[in-house]
Amino acid sequence: MTSCHIAEEHIQKVAIFGGTHGNELTGVFLVKHWLENGAEIQRTGLEVKPFITNPRAVKKCTRYIDCDLNRIFDLENL
Repeated sequence: MTSCHIAEEHIQKVAIFGGTHGNELTGVFLVKHWLENGAEIQRTGLEVKPFITNPRAVKKCTRYIDCDLNRIFDLENL
């Protein structure tokens, strides 16, 4: 059995992240593009912000520097 919660309030803010893994460049390319051309992702009544998630790893084109951001979703970090 699955459950689905439907929010009664509309979402007003969205964050787009690219570069969680610094060597996966498609998201980085898109975020950099949207940082320069933000009108492409803006919608009426919605605030959208793009972010480079792991800029040091992106700069070195390596998966991560200190820790793999995809492996830190435990209760302590959340």
